[in-house]
Amino acid sequence: MKILYWNLRGIANVATQDAIKEFVRAHNPEVLCIAEPFVALDSIPVSFWHSLGMRVVCTNDRGSLLPNLWVFCKLSLIPWIRVLFTSDQQISLQVMFDGVNCFLSAVYARTIMAGRRKLWEDITDVKGRFVTGPWLVFGDFNAVLGAHEKKGGASICRRSCEEFQAMSDVCELVHVDTKGAEFTWVRRRGLRGNVELRLDRCLANLDWMDVWDQFDCCTLPRICSDHNPLLMSFSKISGPHFSLFRFRKMWIEHRDFMSFVSTC
Repeated sequence: MKILYWNLRGIANVATQDAIKEFVRAHNPEVLCIAEPFVALDSIPVSFWHSLGMRVVCTNDRGSLLPNLWVFCKLSLIPWIRVLFTSDQQISLQVMFDGVNCFLSAVYARTIMAGRRKLWEDITDVKGRFVTGPWLVFGDFNAVLGAHEKKGGASICRRSCEEFQAMSDVCELVHVDTKGAEFTWVRRRGLRGNVELRLDRCLANLDWMDVWDQFDCCTLPRICSDHNPLLMSFSKISGPHFSLFRFRKMWIEHRDFMSFVSTC
């Protein structure tokens, strides 16, 4: 099973449409999410999506503004997918994958910290109202967790990082390691103006991590956009298997680490 998310910064040009075709045909995702298309959905012929074996599921609700988040799925998945909640920065779905009842939240966050607070509220609301099992939250969050997720430009806003992490903690979501590009967005403005950030990512709850024997999140090549596409792959495997033990060494450096371990 695969989910493909791409902030493609416009879909009207032929080169971007060709890139979508290549990505979909190469990776065969069950769910496709597009952010920042910059055009109305009906400006793209339905035949284009049918040629990819895809059908529109939902667009986000931005009132009088054009939706900037589109979700599609394979035709075979239509009976097993249900829209739960949409707002101006997210779409939340209930989907049956391989017999597992799952929850997905596709995100395209605002660039301003104050605007993202409504998204953090919406995600928290989704957890409280709908989520009763495996949950994956993914997309362009327009936020980072710390200075290690930015290269170049001005210093990060510490408050923004704290609010992003606080939402993750409240919703019991783990920031999944992404294979591939270290930074998923780039702005090129000469040698002194280059900025790179890790804006696109996925977060998962423990139920999601437990139910899938194999789960990976990786970036695809950055073409026709300043964002890398994000590909999430997950599956069950039959028969015995062995899980690797993983430990984040950064926790050892936390001042309360040893006391916390002792208490537990």
